[in-house]
Amino acid sequence: MRKVFLRSVLFFFVAYVLLYLLFSFSGAKQTIANTYKGMANTFVLPVLPGAYLLFEQNPGLPDDPNQIQVRLESQAKVDRQMQAAREQGLKTIELKFETYHIFLFEFFTFPLLFFTAMLVATPVKWKRKLQAFFIGLALLLVFMFFKTYFITLYHLQRNQIAEYQSSDFWEGMVEKIQLGFNNITTALITATLIWALTVFQKSDWKKQMDQFNTVSTQKKAPEKSK
Repeated sequence: MRKVFLRSVLFFFVAYVLLYLLFSFSGAKQTIANTYKGMANTFVLPVLPGAYLLFEQNPGLPDDPNQIQVRLESQAKVDRQMQAAREQGLKTIELKFETYHIFLFEFFTFPLLFFTAMLVATPVKWKRKLQAFFIGLALLLVFMFFKTYFITLYHLQRNQIAEYQSSDFWEGMVEKIQLGFNNITTALITATLIWALTVFQKSDWKKQMDQFNTVSTQKKAPEKSK
């Protein structure tokens, strides 16, 4: 049992390092960035209909795909400015937006690599690992969606975008939720929980409990004989 555990730990570290090196290449980073921007612009915008949102690569750091800039403003305000520009016959208009930034490695890549490395190191059949990977990836994307939603909602409220101003209580709740989402510990815990839920079956948990009960019984037996 101890050898299996130590081998799994070794496999985990090797897998994580290899995955980290793989995702250090600019092509892999750009793929992650494009996927995230596309999903955020597709799925987050509809649930925040009063806001103008644009997820884009940070213009100030064009060579770093990990840096995502989010522009946000009231959609009604943007529409008024564009309508005024058309009435004045202006061909171009400079719109001012509030912005915040996302560091994509901590935001999504790290939990994905951590989850995948744990999956590789788990001593189960590869068919089960593959099934767990796709289910886990879907759950990580759902986690990323809620994280993006609450962090964006927090910035909309903080910048007093009219459509999203609310009571102090609700704004305080949103701030606490986004702080909970927006840290590396939450990402680590989430990846671990998803791994445990996807890779192990009910029979595995029962087997582990039986082994634990057997060990506990063996430890208590000498104490009774004394």
